[in-house]
This record gives sequence, structure tokens and C-alpha cells, in this order.
Amino acid sequence: MRSVVALLVASASSRPLDLDPAIRRFLVLTQPRSGSTWFCKYSANLAAFSGVVTAGEALHPESVQRYRSRTGRNADPDASLAGYLAYVADVFEELGSGRGFRGDAGATTSRAEAAAAPPVRAVGFKIMYHQLPRARAGAPRAAPGRGLLGNVSAAGLLDWCAANGVVVVHLARVNQLERYISLRSIEEHGLDYHAADGAPTAYSTAAARPGDPTREPPKRVRLDPALAFAFAKTQQTQNDAVRRLVSRACAPRPAGSCAFVDYEAALRSDAPFRALRVSLGLGDADVPVAARRVVACRARVSNWHEVSTSIQLERTVWVRLCANRNVLPPRSDVYGAVKEFVRKPAGRRARPDGGAAAPLRETRPPPGAAPSPGFARAKRRSEAKARFEAKRRDAAERGAREDAGAVAALFG
Repeated sequence: MRSVVALLVASASSRPLDLDPAIRRFLVLTQPRSGSTWFCKYSANLAAFSGVVTAGEALHPESVQRYRSRTGRNADPDASLAGYLAYVADVFEELGSGRGFRGDAGATTSRAEAAAAPPVRAVGFKIMYHQLPRARAGAPRAAPGRGLLGNVSAAGLLDWCAANGVVVVHLARVNQLERYISLRSIEEHGLDYHAADGAPTAYSTAAARPGDPTREPPKRVRLDPALAFAFAKTQQTQNDAVRRLVSRACAPRPAGSCAFVDYEAALRSDAPFRALRVSLGLGDADVPVAARRVVACRARVSNWHEVSTSIQLERTVWVRLCANRNVLPPRSDVYGAVKEFVRKPAGRRARPDGGAAAPLRETRPPPGAAPSPGFARAKRRSEAKARFEAKRRDAAERGAREDAGAVAALFG
């Protein structure tokens, strides 16, 4: 199978890209609601650089139809891997001609506008996981947001990128719970997936409606903790799988051929952008990061206390990120620890014969006898847990009061 993929990639890459060698290319692999529109088209630290031309979600069915009708090119990304790679090459060539979106000037669609704009230095667009090449001819597309990667494969695309010097960027949003909140808000309240001008809606930041002076408060949703956990766990597993795949594919490539960016880190630091700008030949100067005020999860979820203290989500990295305004913990806590996803039930002991576990019982010492070390430890743990629960209730009540004041001050 691998030899067939290599043969198709070789045939698709045998035609050199009709692009100035000085123009660098990049692809962003990501998930919906991961900040990709902002990253690719509007970020001051990359997209707004002079000479950067992007196309956003070029593999969206509507984008494919518009592109083919505008250019007259007939490459079909759904027909085969060769057709998919031919379409990607056509998009890069179109962007290389200067026709696309410029973060510093907006859309340039005509040849006259492209000729009057600054010279093109770097081009790129984003591909959602479910828009990767189909693993088998005729296989249905994986549904977006469902965590299904069985019907798609990135191997051929990554090989093609290596053969043509395309920088691969894996953009991941670590806080999967915020992604779920945004998707539920859009579904429940009929919110826009993108603003009218194509700008990111950014419901998790204070600029919820770019260009809209009213800046309405975020519409709250009620979440089922079990469903939220199932979504976040599945999507995190999907992110990890793609990250490992890209890492393996990029291992033999030169340094700077691939980049791994966490959305939360990109909001706060220029470091992820700076490394990418160096790879794209855009210079290594530091660029200040514009501060963006985060709308807390508890201001967007009506039953936040129930969600954050649920047995499924209480000790997860996603709730910790919500509590800490998306300040990332050490990477080992995010990607390596099983405890982030599964909270083992406490207070049960497995039977030696392999039968059902029996609940632990507290054995009190006889009257007048000194308590055993085990009983003393259990008592201390029980008292500590009671103190912790009391503090948590107080913090939740205080947080609710602070939220009400913060939302009023932010959107009043």
C-alpha cells in the first residue's frame, strides 16, 4: 500500500509547481473552532505580514466550487489522491500569483489588484482533519467535529509536502472544552460560524462580534457533563494521533520543515509565530502580541459549577485551563498523563477472586483502644476532603458573583 501511495505522490509531484522558488508555502492542519481563521488570515504575527497571501479553508466544498469556476481548472480533490494533490498544487499557484487574502490589505481577487500589491513572499491555507485525502476510493468523508479519522489519510499529503518544500503546521486548541462550548452555542442559539466579512467570530474572547459596536454578551448554554467529556476526550485523542503522525513524517526532514502550535500559546506569545516566520523567510524580528481578553467558561455556561465539579471533568486539564484563563500547564500534563482523561473511582477494593469490587468500609477501633494508623489516615483524608468541598463551594459562589460583575463591566 505504501508503494502505491509513493507512486501516486511521485506522479503528482513530477510536475513542478509553477511558483517562484523564493515564495515559501505552508499548510495548516487543524480542527474546527481552533482559532485557524484568525491564525491563517488575521493574525498580526503572521497573516498581516507584507507579502503573505492565504486562502483560509480551501478544501471546503463551497471553496472548491468557487475556485474551479473562477480559474477554469478541473482538478477534483475527491476523485483520487492524485486529483487531491493536483488541486492543492493549483491553489498554491493561484495564491502565488497574488490572488488571495492578505491580512494587511484584505482580499485581492483580480490580476490588476494582485499586480498592484506588494510582492508575494509566502502563501498558505488550512486543511481540516476531515478534509484530508480519502483513505480509500469512494470512502465517505469523516464528519467534522466527530473525531472520525478512519476514512482519511495524511500520508500521501505529507509526502507531497516533503517533496515540494511545503512547511506543515499542526495547529491545536488544547482546551477542547472551549471548542465544545463554541459549537454548542452556534448550534443552540443559531450564532454565525464566521462573521459576515469572513473574520473569526471569537466567541471565547471579548471581541465576540468584530466590527459590531454592540458587542453583545455571550449567549449561555447548558452542557451535559458526560457529553462534553466524551467530545473533549475524543477530540484530544484525534489531535494527539495527528500530532504523532506529523512528527513521524517530519523527523527525516530539515529543521523548520514542520511547526507545532498550540492556539493558547499563540494568543499570549510571539514565539510560535517567530519560529514559523523564520521557516517562511519572513525574518526573525520580535512582533508584539496584541492582548485579547478571554471570556471565562463560567460566563458562557449556565451550569458551570455542575460541569466543572462533575465526576468526568473535575480533574481534567480542560477545566483547569478554563479556571486559569487558558494559561497552558506543562506539556506532560496535557499530552502524557492518563489522569487528565480518566478519573478512577475512589473507595473500592478489587476482590482477590476477580469478582465485583466491594466498597471500602471504615473499621473503627474498639472503645478505649488507640486508633490504628490506617483509621487515622482515613479520618484525616475525610476531614481534608470536607474542608476542600467547603472551599470549593465558597469559590463557586464567589466566582458566580464575580462573573456577573465582569460580564456587566465588559459588555455594559
